[in-house]
Amino acid sequence: EKPLADTAAHGKELIRIARSRNLVLQVGHQERFVFNAMGVFDIDEAPRR
Repeated sequence: EKPLADTAAHGKELIRIARSRNLVLQVGHQERFVFNAMGVFDIDEAPRR
């Protein structure tokens, strides 16, 4: 997983801010790299709706 912050102190500060504003704090992860590794972008057929 990706780190929430570069230091524990910065992570705690982010948590404090999120709690004070009643927000969800989470680490983002872009799946486009995983899909690329799986070959999803090599499919010639258009997606169906």
